Amino acid sequence: MASRRRILTGGLFLGAAWAIVARPWTWVMAPDLIYREIEGLAPFRSLATGGEVSGGGDPSAAIFAGLNDRAAADPALEEALRDILTEVMWGDWDDAGPVPVTYFTDINCPICPVMERRLAVLDGIVLTTREYPIFGETSEQAARAILAAGRQGAAEAMRHRLQRAPMAATDAIVEGAARSLSLDLERFAADLAGPQVAARLAEDRALAGIFQLPGTPALVVGRTRIIGLVALDVLQAVVDAEHPVAA
Repeated sequence: MASRRRILTGGLFLGAAWAIVARPWTWVMAPDLIYREIEGLAPFRSLATGGEVSGGGDPSAAIFAGLNDRAAADPALEEALRDILTEVMWGDWDDAGPVPVTYFTDINCPICPVMERRLAVLDGIVLTTREYPIFGETSEQAARAILAAGRQGAAEAMRHRLQRAPMAATDAIVEGAARSLSLDLERFAADLAGPQVAARLAEDRALAGIFQLPGTPALVVGRTRIIGLVALDVLQAVVDAEHPVAA
């Protein structure tokens, strides 16, 4: 009898351990999600609570972090994007498909790598990354390098390489990163200064303006804007709540 009890207890323990490893955040009560409207931006809304933004501390104090270094968006482009905003943000998303998540980041954002690790383990999403360089010239250079590398299928490889670089993204650092990734250097240099990269960066910046993003990291999860670094269980709860999209 005691032996059977030990076997049963062991089985329950192993089952519990497997479940915790599989999705640890489901072992706590799902967080309450409180939303507020974003004026003039229906059907999009905002999660009422946020987290640390652009290396700040208290979100209420950090809300303007990085704004002084942010280049102005193009008002005409913002207006044009507003007219097709759900198409740009969602593509052909339907209720049954993975939730589209748009992630806004700056290479010099010290807390963005934490957000990226959380995004990497979210269930049920399709991720698009947008460059939002708010920390000056080196952020802008890095954003262009990532977008140029993306034209050769190496955007994330370039991002990771620049994140690990011991210095800011100078011309020499960027060229060295491109060389180490075996990119076509002539094509990379042309794209770095070319109109396609400039247009994409302008679009990314305009979208950040439309969603009134004060800094990085920031997300648009389906129809929900999230400002700052938030817990994994909150992210997953927002993703799960986006099925189906409300009419």
